[in-house]
Amino acid sequence: MAPNTLTIELTGREKRDVVRALRTFADEKEADGASAEADQLRSLASRIERE
Repeated sequence: MAPNTLTIELTGREKRDVVRALRTFADEKEADGASAEADQLRSLASRIERE
């Protein structure tokens, strides 16, 4: 396992909930003017969704 890697098992529903929460948080960050953080959160959400 690579450094800074976290492995967890989620049900399909849990995975969708995590992705939705990350995207919602990204929207909040962007509204607060933290667009770089928002982009990172969206990127993470996309990576999780693809797995």
